[in-house]
Amino acid sequence: MAKVKRRAHFLRATLAIARNAIGEALHRIIFQVILLFGVLLVVGGSFFTYMAPAEEHKMLTDLGLSIIAAFGMMLAIFMGVMALQPEIERRTIYALLAKPVRRWEFVVGKYVGALAVLLVSVTVMGAVFMTMLYVREGNFYAEMAEAIGTTFLGLGVMLALAMMISTFCSTLITVIAGVVLWIMGYMQSYLGDVFAQHAESGLLRAFIGVLGVVLPNFDKFDLRMQVVDQVRIDPSMVHSMFWYGLEYTAVVLVLAIIFFNEKQV
Repeated sequence: MAKVKRRAHFLRATLAIARNAIGEALHRIIFQVILLFGVLLVVGGSFFTYMAPAEEHKMLTDLGLSIIAAFGMMLAIFMGVMALQPEIERRTIYALLAKPVRRWEFVVGKYVGALAVLLVSVTVMGAVFMTMLYVREGNFYAEMAEAIGTTFLGLGVMLALAMMISTFCSTLITVIAGVVLWIMGYMQSYLGDVFAQHAESGLLRAFIGVLGVVLPNFDKFDLRMQVVDQVRIDPSMVHSMFWYGLEYTAVVLVLAIIFFNEKQV
């Protein structure tokens, strides 16, 4: 009975905080981002109207998925920063924590709310993009939906990282660190190969191996090349991406909770 009550309390507290986070995020960014995305996509697509159909499709596909990833990354970092920092700066967190809400429930609730807004944003951007392709080409590409879905998995990892970093860094440093991690995550496979080839000592190679585990590998979630080249996507690859993203996010959220518990607010 006690376990059931604790679970019910956790669900109520988490959902209440998540709803609050969703309301705040919707008022800040989502509509402006979607509008800007639509304008960029339409304007960008107009440059490829005189290309051969096959080349036009490849360019539009690469452009659309790249814009979704870039805008999603900005959204994830922004919402990760804004999830905890404003509550601390405005001191509204005191009122929240004075209620029967534990700190880890607060962090999880904020993440769930921000993730929900991120999901809506990516879904709408993906729907706009796929509708534009359907109007231009008359085809619906299921692989495009898979690529957008795996991009969202990577953005969920980025959101958790931004939240974790914001527990011990300022807003500016969190944004910079988020962008650096995003770039390094996309280049991880390439950088690992380059450094491994020039690493002379076993200790350095071991250090590179540790970095490969610690740093997020956002390249894992990128299916643009497969979609652009119309290569069949292996379901086992998507399955592996899902579990990698879930496990990495869980670890980062646990760290965020630990750092937030240590923070004097």
